[in-house]
Amino acid sequence: MKPHNRNATLFLILTLIVLGALPVDLILPALPAIASHFGLALPDAALSASLYALGIAAAQPWIGKLVQRWGRKAVLVAGLALSGVAAACIVLVEQGWAMLILRAVQGLGCGTLVLVHHLLSGRGERGRRLLAALALLAALLIAVAPLAGAWLQAHYGWQAVFLAYEFLVLFAVGLMIGVLEDTHSAPQPAPASFRHELAQPGVAGYSVLAGLAFACQFTSLLAIPVVGTLVYALPPSQVSFALLGYGMALLASEAIASVLGQMLSGNNPIRIGLGLVAMASAALALSLREASLAWFLAPLLACTVGTSLVRATACSQALELASDRGAAQALGNSLTFACAGLLSLAALQIEADVRVGVLVLFIAATLVAALLLASVTEHQASDRDAVKL
Repeated sequence: MKPHNRNATLFLILTLIVLGALPVDLILPALPAIASHFGLALPDAALSASLYALGIAAAQPWIGKLVQRWGRKAVLVAGLALSGVAAACIVLVEQGWAMLILRAVQGLGCGTLVLVHHLLSGRGERGRRLLAALALLAALLIAVAPLAGAWLQAHYGWQAVFLAYEFLVLFAVGLMIGVLEDTHSAPQPAPASFRHELAQPGVAGYSVLAGLAFACQFTSLLAIPVVGTLVYALPPSQVSFALLGYGMALLASEAIASVLGQMLSGNNPIRIGLGLVAMASAALALSLREASLAWFLAPLLACTVGTSLVRATACSQALELASDRGAAQALGNSLTFACAGLLSLAALQIEADVRVGVLVLFIAATLVAALLLASVTEHQASDRDAVKL
């Protein structure tokens, strides 16, 4: 590959990674304006992000089959085109239900972005390092996306947020057509491979554990603009700074989880992570009567450390137990977004005070995760005993 093509490909990967998260992070500060325009309650407008996540979860199991038939390049272009059309239609429709459906369609299109992680396949360790560096840079860009969304909404209206995404989609599609080589190989497994891995208790259990952890992070992110606006009467600019702080805390939590994961063995990081989430739940319960946003944000930030520990370790354990690592990884991605969409949707339905919904989610996720971890650990112990015999 020529140097300029290699650089263009790396820039394309960065653009696609950012595009995968912008439909959530860029739009969050504009939620109050979107809710007002469509005549929705603010928690109902926030459900658009939950439906977006569910759209991604629904699309990912079928990506491999589509790649086999049409090729990776065609699938990526079609997926981005679908998400771009959905974003453009959101600006045109007037009904709230139509906007929510279009957000799910946008998620379906963005589900194809799971293929981004395979654009550096075949480059060995160097490719993995490049992908990690690009993911870090993309995470920094995503963390500041709420500031950009708040600025666009303040100067040009909420429609500008979707139009900015539309511009990036058109740019990425043009870049893909120009530099991306096509392939009909199937980096993503077929649905049958999903079912095989799902039938393995260890793989399925750890994948759901990772999904529960991500659901807590995702719901916390959605709750910040809702609670900040309804409870603390913050303007979009201040909400965007709160989201920026949470995004930076999430990056720090991922780094802490990586270090602790190397220091601790087995499932101990998961146990410590669940303990942190339990303490964060208690702190969140105590904060319900406090008048400061900091009292609400502090438990969320503590929870990010715990959920990052749980998610990182659970993903690693699932891959170690899998007979097909590609299928296990794809299954984990799908379950992760499914948990995030469904559980955030349930939490946001408590419209009297979304903080209570977040609290209930934290407690329920901790209890279910603890029971699931005990079950998976017992099953692993039984397998080890059977091998010894």
